[in-house]
Amino acid sequence: MKKIVLRLLFAAAAMPLLRLEGVLQAGVECPLLVTEDAHYSLAGRMEGVAMGDTVKVIGKPAEASFCMQGTTLEVLHIKPL
Repeated sequence: MKKIVLRLLFAAAAMPLLRLEGVLQAGVECPLLVTEDAHYSLAGRMEGVAMGDTVKVIGKPAEASFCMQGTTLEVLHIKPL
């Protein structure tokens, strides 16, 4: 059991952080970050920003999500530009 838990913790810690800029739009289930190259669903706290804002997001790919569009990012930090 300990080996499985340690492997899961290591895998989660190894996920890369992404730094992206784009425009917030309403998505199907989650807010959507629209960048020049892709669309990302955003999960997590979205305080201080509103739909239509241009924002900078720091996040990591979510391991699981109910969002239905693009890659889902777990938001660690978000701010308007």
